[in-house]
Amino acid sequence: MKKILSLMAATSVFSVLAFGQAYNDYQTNLGDFTSYAKFDYMHFTGSHISSFDGPYMAVGVDWNCRLFKVAYGQLKPSIQIGTGRAYGDGSHLDFSNIELNMRYLYPIGQNLYAGFGGGIGAADVKLQGVSSGMVGTVQGSGELDFKISPNVYLGAQAKYQFASEYKSTGINPDNYRLGIKLGMMF
Repeated sequence: MKKILSLMAATSVFSVLAFGQAYNDYQTNLGDFTSYAKFDYMHFTGSHISSFDGPYMAVGVDWNCRLFKVAYGQLKPSIQIGTGRAYGDGSHLDFSNIELNMRYLYPIGQNLYAGFGGGIGAADVKLQGVSSGMVGTVQGSGELDFKISPNVYLGAQAKYQFASEYKSTGINPDNYRLGIKLGMMF
């Protein structure tokens, strides 16, 4: 867990230092490059762990897609690394994942943006008393972002994540996350 948190902090610092040039057209988009930190409530819905819930933290970076352009709004690939711990039934479950997502964001008002997207990922799942193992994930999300200054935004996001079965145990770590994020635009 300490290694993941250190990696998350290093990713945030790198993104700020490596891409420090501010993007001038802040009224019409959410920047060419953004980095963010997010804090979520995570609840598992899959079999055998549907009573588990707890906090989830993540950092991520996204950028304008150079391969495909859209006429209105922005298409943004993103990479996110996160970790959380859910509690239920007298035990806990550690969940750490990496996601590659594609989001479409579009303006719906002055400094207000809506978006949706999907992606794939991998998660390390460790149920108390059961050794850890990797599962594949597919997720979809919706969000609302508000620019509070030319280079800073606040966001709210809802995400549902489907996951493969955990090590033939019958445990399925499907989950949803509801949370907020704070981002920097460059």
